[in-house]
Amino acid sequence: MHCKGGNSYSSQEPVRIINKGRLDWYLGSSVRDYYGSRYTIFEQFGAGRLFPASTETDIYYSEHITVNSYNGKAIIFGINGGVAKIFRKSGYAQKIKGNHELVFRKILIRTDARNVSYGTGYGLFLETPVRIGTQDDDYLDFNAEPYFGDIIYSSSVNLLTISSGAVVMNQGDLSFVDGPVEKEGNEAFVFPVGKSGRYRPISISAPQFVTDAFSAEYFDNAQTESSPLGTDIISTCEYWSLERPTGSSKVDVRVYWDNSCDVLPNIVDMKVFGWNDYIWKNYGGVGQNGTQLVGNVVSDDIISYYEYFTYGIGNVSSLFGGITWNNFGTYTNVKPVTNLNIKGNFLNEVGFSAQSGITENNGEITLTKDWVNNAANYVFNPSSNGSTILHGGYQRIAGLEATHYYNLLLQGTSKKEQFIDVGVLGVLDLGVIELSTMNNTMFVYSGSSNAVTRANSMNEVATGYVSSINGGGLYREINSTDDYYFPV
Repeated sequence: MHCKGGNSYSSQEPVRIINKGRLDWYLGSSVRDYYGSRYTIFEQFGAGRLFPASTETDIYYSEHITVNSYNGKAIIFGINGGVAKIFRKSGYAQKIKGNHELVFRKILIRTDARNVSYGTGYGLFLETPVRIGTQDDDYLDFNAEPYFGDIIYSSSVNLLTISSGAVVMNQGDLSFVDGPVEKEGNEAFVFPVGKSGRYRPISISAPQFVTDAFSAEYFDNAQTESSPLGTDIISTCEYWSLERPTGSSKVDVRVYWDNSCDVLPNIVDMKVFGWNDYIWKNYGGVGQNGTQLVGNVVSDDIISYYEYFTYGIGNVSSLFGGITWNNFGTYTNVKPVTNLNIKGNFLNEVGFSAQSGITENNGEITLTKDWVNNAANYVFNPSSNGSTILHGGYQRIAGLEATHYYNLLLQGTSKKEQFIDVGVLGVLDLGVIELSTMNNTMFVYSGSSNAVTRANSMNEVATGYVSSINGGGLYREINSTDDYYFPV
């Protein structure tokens, strides 16, 4: 049975569309229906089914949509190619509810104002499983000009599934899925996931079998199952779950980074890491795109186990070149009036007995390459009063843990970059060097007004400064009587 359409329902009272008969009911066969009531309910009880938005028509909803099927058959929106436009008014949450999986062939998600941003409790909440697509070229489209896209909230129980052949279009910040998304089929796919107002995709190459499925979700915190082995470094602020609930296909995985999270060294060193049941495995990296601030990398090794994934740097010490001083779970004491001059890198590690390396610097450490702290302490004894001099070209302060110095002097020919938080208990001397803290913080704990200076022993013109992005910066402890200088 076909209903031509052109109906308009606008009320604070629930509007119920019920099929109790044995015939299928096609709604909006040629003219769109408008559903603007607060609650819109579709129900089918007999052998017949409901097919809203059946043919080249749009359906608009204002708030909650409830879909109940009591005959074991899914209610399908747009069965003959119609587009369901889900429109949410600003200031309201919107829910899709029901007792059965709901199917959309083509769906357009939109809201009327960008001010209903992430974290306000607004968005499109799935309280029943939703499937997108029954045929090739069906789609979920976040592009709703002249309006705005929206955030879809899903869960493992109320899952959003993209069928084989269906696609997702125009996702981006504030237009993504917060929660898991499952993709069926043998197409390469970019999962439109994110959280906290940030679109953070993960993508896979084409599976071998059309019957296989992968699911993904983004998390904006560190994955704490375990640290990687050896000198590998992984993201400390984000990861993805990527699972294979159905099938046996093996795919390449591409992960993405941006400067609102980690900012890591040269992108040619970036790798894909996956949790392999008990360790973080380095799956290699090829096809690196972008910059240190925004980019992506795809795995270069066969992946057989799918659970958690992130990005990182494999074998950090191999990047540095030169000699590496490796304090591997031991105690090192640089005595007063002693200079430990390292023509290479300083690497502080956890030893085989889980003992962290400890360095007590009462003298002077001069370093021409990178300072890396992978031990679970601040590297040096805070009672020490020695100086560390970074005296090379481009140098990094990096690792898995924050690090402390008493005095830190920056010299050499190029800027220094900071990939972890750093604490200075005595003096930070910038000289003529730019110190880029990225999104980390340089903490200067001395309350002396002279604790940050630009007048190191080289007697150069004082031009050094601190640069930062996205929440990083220079922190100084101060008192109420002195003047303080922030060379930023």
